[in-house]
Amino acid sequence: MTQRPGMAVMIWGVLSMLAGALMTEGGVMEVIAYWPQRQISNVIVGALGAGASAILLMSGAAFCAGRSFGRQTAITGAIGMAPIHLVGWVLGFVGVFGALAGVAYPTLLLLVLRAKPNLGTPVSTEASPPRIELPPPSDHVKQRAALNAA
Repeated sequence: MTQRPGMAVMIWGVLSMLAGALMTEGGVMEVIAYWPQRQISNVIVGALGAGASAILLMSGAAFCAGRSFGRQTAITGAIGMAPIHLVGWVLGFVGVFGALAGVAYPTLLLLVLRAKPNLGTPVSTEASPPRIELPPPSDHVKQRAALNAA
């Protein structure tokens, strides 16, 4: 189901796409850089971070497009992204920007989604299903009813 997203949904969607794209790119570059050197810890953290960041990127696109799965995808991406980037920062694989974009932003996004339960949820533009009522009786139905009663 699609909706016409509001300004807040568009802002969070664009921010999620920006953070997700930058962090996905960083994770992929880390995997490419450390794969030939067989530094498995860097490769694992980079691959997991890139995967979680790609989920956040997808959720931002879903927010902007007004898709109903955008909110759940954002929660999933943020829950996956924050701990991976925190571990990467503690181990020294992720820099300060990576910690801000990979830990602080997803945490802030989770707090906003918790504070605003309707942010990103589909708004139905349709009313409840119309009631089906019988049309008012026409004159010949009234006449037939009167003849049958007589």
